[in-house]
Amino acid sequence: MTAEDAFFRICGMIGARAPIWVQGAGGNVSRKHSGRLLIKASGCRLDRVGEAGTWVDCDDSALRSGILDGSISTEQDYAEAVAKMTRGKSAARASMETGFHSILPGEWVMHFHPILALLMAERPDWTRQRGIHVPEYLTPGLTLSRALAAHAQARVIVLRNHGVILQGSDPEELLAEWTRLEQDFLDSFQLKIAGMSSDVIGPLRVYFPDTAVFLDELKKALVSAGQGYRLGVVPSGDRGRAVEELWLATQQLAQLHPGLEEIAADEAARLAGLPLEQYRRQHGA
Repeated sequence: MTAEDAFFRICGMIGARAPIWVQGAGGNVSRKHSGRLLIKASGCRLDRVGEAGTWVDCDDSALRSGILDGSISTEQDYAEAVAKMTRGKSAARASMETGFHSILPGEWVMHFHPILALLMAERPDWTRQRGIHVPEYLTPGLTLSRALAAHAQARVIVLRNHGVILQGSDPEELLAEWTRLEQDFLDSFQLKIAGMSSDVIGPLRVYFPDTAVFLDELKKALVSAGQGYRLGVVPSGDRGRAVEELWLATQQLAQLHPGLEEIAADEAARLAGLPLEQYRRQHGA
């Protein structure tokens, strides 16, 4: 199996777990191989990686050194550095979170948005006992990439109101480890992820960065229903799938932990205004 084929396979394994592990075009996977960085393209679903324009072959050396030495100092600097990384003539752009994929040393770095990761972040004793790193909430992009340099040796990093990062040399074992941790968490706190249909009624809450980024599209698809909302008419294609997956993940979290803290309104606005998130809204799902 080629390096590319292995990369496509792992992306597909994670993407197949929507909406429990990933929603819409969220999440990203990278592999360092023979001096190259293979990574999912911005705005593309993990379950589509392998199709034309869904992944990028990068030279990440300038990005990595710029983050570490401080010469990349603003989000605009960061966006421009990411845009320049692509090898060859591909029009695709690397994921907006390429920075920490470059900073973290693992051959494989897998980042996705499991609903249970957000709940694990609320249980510091449980995560500490299992060696899981849980940094404070950090804005995705340059800020998060810089901070994760301090967690370079962690295999499992849970990000508050965001998701999980797994890194190492064996991606299937890492995913199996995450699956075991999820089951351990459910058993420890007697929780259950119930089946849920897209007509579920519930609150609109901003738990994930992607909810903030695509909040306007989500609001347009919702209609009032009693004390909450339900999905009405959703966009066609992958945009519609993304809206539905974000809604279902939100309702799972609202039922599992009604008091779970949301991303603050000012941070949500900041996320929506990041240059690389604006690019993703325009070019993907």
